[in-house]
Amino acid sequence: MPITENTQNNTFFYQALAVCVCLTFFTLPIGTALFTTCSLSALAIWLLSGICYRDRANWQGQNWLMPLTALIILPWLGMLWTSAPLEQSFKLAVRSHYWLFALVSVAVMKPDCSLRSILLCFISGTTLIAMIVFLSLHGFFPETVYLHKFLFRYYLTFALFLVISLLLLAFFYKTATWPRKILLIALMLFLALMITQLKGRSAYLSLVLLSPWLFITMFGRRRLIPVLAALLLTFALMASSGTVRERIALIPKEIKLYQSGVSSSYQLPDGSSTPSSIGLRLMMWKDALKIIQQHPLIGAGTAGYQLETNKIAPGQGFSQPHNSYLYIAANYGLLGIGLYGWLLFVTLKRAWRSRQQLSGNSILAFLSVILIGSLTETHIHSAA
Repeated sequence: MPITENTQNNTFFYQALAVCVCLTFFTLPIGTALFTTCSLSALAIWLLSGICYRDRANWQGQNWLMPLTALIILPWLGMLWTSAPLEQSFKLAVRSHYWLFALVSVAVMKPDCSLRSILLCFISGTTLIAMIVFLSLHGFFPETVYLHKFLFRYYLTFALFLVISLLLLAFFYKTATWPRKILLIALMLFLALMITQLKGRSAYLSLVLLSPWLFITMFGRRRLIPVLAALLLTFALMASSGTVRERIALIPKEIKLYQSGVSSSYQLPDGSSTPSSIGLRLMMWKDALKIIQQHPLIGAGTAGYQLETNKIAPGQGFSQPHNSYLYIAANYGLLGIGLYGWLLFVTLKRAWRSRQQLSGNSILAFLSVILIGSLTETHIHSAA
């Protein structure tokens, strides 16, 4: 009798954990608050139910465990040598719990069927928000406070989620029946259209660079005509978008403004001021490089970037440089870059070996987009 009850309890906790992980991926594109609640719930179940101990064979001895553990500890160690206020550095160190979610996910993602469900939840959450944003942009949905914040603050990360969803759908397309393939193509066209409606230039770059892989995954290496046709359609869709053309045209203008000494804003003919995102980024990157030169080995410590940039330009210190690699190097120096590079290397190596399977392909999809997006945004600074 006790054995039966034990088995039932274990099954309940595994199911509860699976639900929480699915909800975590579903809410990832929706908002940080819901995502954090679901991920912490999953972490609590994983720890308190004993799954972390029973399934320890799934994560003990894995080649990614040591660099992952080091990256969880690093922000806390960085508090020892930072000059930033304790409250400021503590807020950043607490975010290391996001890395723990990798251990939690391993317990659920082992079977391909579970992984498929989790990825479909992520695609569903992304599609739901894409539909709401599309309706809002075209006047069919009232603009709420959430949508206003989303369109002006979170569109960069969300646009990258759209690219990831396209890459995942391309893999599902391979084994789908023809009716489902038609539905998948329609969904992919909608998500691609949404990318061109948003202002995320890093998403444009990701889509352009990863489109060949996307369509080779869908149609295969030998079907050159469908691959080329799909590439032409994608580039035509981007070129026909006024938003894309406008955002691309701003790049040389903003670089010239920065070179002329205007980094944060420039005046329009009507006298209004418009932010120069390229100028701001170039200024942030320049400051980050100065900090790296001053603290090359272990960086300025947790939250050190913000403190040091405030010294360079009092009252204008930025919390992050809109570049994950510079953020790590400025805060943790060569030590941080080495640990982050170690984790990326072992993860990419493992994913590449199983790229024909859903597990390897999905890891490559997430990592490739995040690595490109990290050139212009500090995704390691957030839940994404």
